[in-house]
Amino acid sequence: MLSERQIYLLKNENDKGNGFYDRKLGTPMGNLDISVPRTRTGDFRPHILPEPYKRVDESYTDLLMSLVVNGYSESSLLNTLKSLNLPYSDDELNKIKDDLKSELDLFKQRELPESVFALLIDAYHCEIKDGSKVKKAACYIILGVDMEGKKDIFGLYTFFGKENRADWNKVFERLDKPRS
Repeated sequence: MLSERQIYLLKNENDKGNGFYDRKLGTPMGNLDISVPRTRTGDFRPHILPEPYKRVDESYTDLLMSLVVNGYSESSLLNTLKSLNLPYSDDELNKIKDDLKSELDLFKQRELPESVFALLIDAYHCEIKDGSKVKKAACYIILGVDMEGKKDIFGLYTFFGKENRADWNKVFERLDKPRS
C-alpha cells in the first residue's frame, strides 16, 4: 500500500503523504489490524483494499494468501498483481512487486521476540495456482501472542497436497532454526 501511495504522489505533486490510519479489515479468517497510508487531501485510497465498509469475501482472502505464498517467486508475484487489474503501468507494477519482495524477505528473517509467550500453529487448506494448474495446498501459519495480547504472524509455509506429518515436521524445523 505504501508503494501505491508513492506512485499516487508522483502523479499528484500538490498532495503529500500524511502518515497512516488504523483499520480493521474483516476476512473469513477474522479481523486483521492494518495501517493504511493516507495523504493530506484524503483523495488517496489503495486499490488493493476492498470498497469502504465492505467485508472481504473468500476470494479476496485467497488472493491475499496467494500474494504471500507466491511472493517467493518474483514472476508469480508480478502475475498476481497483474490479475488484480490495478490501474498501474508495467514499471509501476514492477516497483510494487520489488517493494513486496523486500518486505517478504524481511518477514522471513525476523527474530521471534522474547515477549512472545504463546505460539498458535494451524494449517489453512486452499487451492493455489501452480503454473497452469490449480492444486490443493496446506498453508501452515504460525501466530505468536505477546504479553500484551498482541498477535503477529511469524511463519507462513505452503506445501502442495494434504496436511501430513512430514510437512508439520518441516514447519517445526524451520521455526527452530535461527533466521539469517
